[in-house]
Amino acid sequence: MDYVKDWSLNVSATLVIAVIFSLLTPKGNMGKYLKIIIALFITLSLLLPITEFDFDEINFSGVSDLFGEESTNDDTYKKLITAQVDNVLKESNINSADISCKLKISEDNEIEIKEITVSITDEYNADEVKNMIYDNLGFVAQVKYIGQ
Repeated sequence: MDYVKDWSLNVSATLVIAVIFSLLTPKGNMGKYLKIIIALFITLSLLLPITEFDFDEINFSGVSDLFGEESTNDDTYKKLITAQVDNVLKESNINSADISCKLKISEDNEIEIKEITVSITDEYNADEVKNMIYDNLGFVAQVKYIGQ
């Protein structure tokens, strides 16, 4: 942030000085050359700080998270899918469900859901839970009773 602050102060000072010099230039042919020199001076003052910028100071940790390992992506997608299924179940007051997901990410970055398993207690109907997940999310889930 200090870099941007310093750069903007330098550009502002350069522009003030350039305006003063352009007001003092003569009106003839010599004035045209001096205005070109002032324009080059302004351009250099804009570009020079960019050449001195240290790109090692930028934190790219967020970018590396996006392009991390596939196992990290697998875990992220698994969490997203299980969270969606969990939300659908909680909307129907099914709170004691255990959800697991198996998926495969191809080389083309296509996600293939291999299996979604939902374990519920005996008080809920497995077929109703399976249909509820399919109707709301379009996922075909295997619904089992806990202990099966």
